[in-house]
Amino acid sequence: MERSEIYTKINDIIVQVLPSAKKTVNSGADLIANLGASSMDLVEIAFRIEKMFGFTVDAASVIKLHSIDELVDFVEQHKAGKTP
Repeated sequence: MERSEIYTKINDIIVQVLPSAKKTVNSGADLIANLGASSMDLVEIAFRIEKMFGFTVDAASVIKLHSIDELVDFVEQHKAGKTP
């Protein structure tokens, strides 16, 4: 799966979880500071990433990731078998 496809899928997840962020989502946007995600939102994002990409995500790992780019990197590393 290419990076652009992963980005699109994660972007879709973010917009589903944070509908008010639809117009402000970009690759470097901070999920908490810029998009207003709560810790519960981050857990929901982790759950949806698990479901979408087919691997277990430790919610604590996602809480440490602050941007869509970081989430894309996280998924790419898991897909390559290099768990961060």
